[in-house]
Amino acid sequence: MTDGYLYDTDEVQRLIVEYGLAESPGEKQRIEGQIIEATVGTVYPDDAPPETGFPSGAPLLAALIRLHRETDDDDVVELIEREVEVAEAGLDEVKQFDSRPLPYASYHDLMDYHDSFEGHDASMRRYLRLRVCEELGAFDEKGMLRHREANGLTDEEREYLTEM
Repeated sequence: MTDGYLYDTDEVQRLIVEYGLAESPGEKQRIEGQIIEATVGTVYPDDAPPETGFPSGAPLLAALIRLHRETDDDDVVELIEREVEVAEAGLDEVKQFDSRPLPYASYHDLMDYHDSFEGHDASMRRYLRLRVCEELGAFDEKGMLRHREANGLTDEEREYLTEM
């Protein structure tokens, strides 16, 4: 077996050293997720969640409205409102991947990654915003999403969007 056959050994070694030098628990947790992704996610790719895409149009807006109503976290509210603006304008594309990057990341980590892309790749920022919403359960109700695809937003949801 050659070096890097199952995963990039040098990258994993670098991450292990970085983990040992990390000062905060949050940083250690983020690096641990990267190690898992670089090893387990590569060795057992079937265990990694596939990239399935995100809803768009009325289903996306309905899911974002529901999440906006349910959350108390100001940072998440701000992120949702930004995504609503982008979704309504239809300006940004969503970055596409063959396999899901950071499949085991928490929504807190995804928000940190989102912030790190400030002023850079808008499609990656949009991908990370949608992943945060997904991690918070915005797209779990598949029946609601299919219903919205066929019927659009309700009058009450349109009014909520206007107030938002």
